[in-house]
Amino acid sequence: MDRTTFQALAQLRLDEAKALLDSGFYAGAYYLTGYAIECALKACISKQIHEHTMPTRKFINDFYTHDLNTLLALAGLREQLMAAPARAANWRLVKDWSEQARYSITTTEQQAHELHAACTNNNDGVFIAVAERHVVIEAKEPLAPYMVDVGWRLLEAISEQVHFSTALWFYWEPSNSWRLITTLPGVRQSGTKKFYVLILDLLHDARQLSPDEKAEADHAADSLMVIDEEDALARDIRQRIVGELGRHQFGQHLFPRGPRHGRYMHDGYVYRFTATQRELLDAPLQAGPDERAHDERHVGDN
Repeated sequence: MDRTTFQALAQLRLDEAKALLDSGFYAGAYYLTGYAIECALKACISKQIHEHTMPTRKFINDFYTHDLNTLLALAGLREQLMAAPARAANWRLVKDWSEQARYSITTTEQQAHELHAACTNNNDGVFIAVAERHVVIEAKEPLAPYMVDVGWRLLEAISEQVHFSTALWFYWEPSNSWRLITTLPGVRQSGTKKFYVLILDLLHDARQLSPDEKAEADHAADSLMVIDEEDALARDIRQRIVGELGRHQFGQHLFPRGPRHGRYMHDGYVYRFTATQRELLDAPLQAGPDERAHDERHVGDN
């Protein structure tokens, strides 16, 4: 099993845990939350294994364990987790998870909620800490300007009826490709298929697009990824945007009005962004010293 598979499994198991938690299946939610952390840590560790290099026997034995303390040490993340008191407190809860939880029929609602919260809470969640370090990485290929423009066309065509809270191009490592990610409320309840069908219908009927533009928008739709705005991936993306660009950068850009106005970030392009009050309060007052000169750009203007 390779690193990309561990990364995909980590996010998938965390999403499944949240679905089980919301449905009242607490034992399964507890087990899968811990398993998500195990997969995320193994994704980190996998990065240390270089081609044509044989790891030591101890390294291999430590890797093939379910013990989270052992995996944390092997991943080299102990110092990072322990540096912040709130994150360290969350780890002390998470570290007690065991793969034997899969046999439990007595896991309580409180145990399941506490473990999931310890993994996903804002900037102090254990899963978020691991994802910051290794699960999401920089793109291998730059985002082409035409992709940004095509993304605008697609979003403008659907924004009257699809009320997404965040929309951006983002490099998605599990598929080694750029994905046009949109977050919306109610996706988990209604299912993603409903939204994909609606978006394709809107593109088919979009009168403002020429046949060539419609073909380009259809191509961008192949890269579209619709997720619930409360999913762990959506929260992680919001935190990355806030952390990189700084809270002073943000406003809501309504696509049918005004110029096309978005923001480049290190590994993507943000069309629209909506943060929670807490996320903005936790953000730095300004972008970091590596802020790019092309951070602000009017796409499509001549």
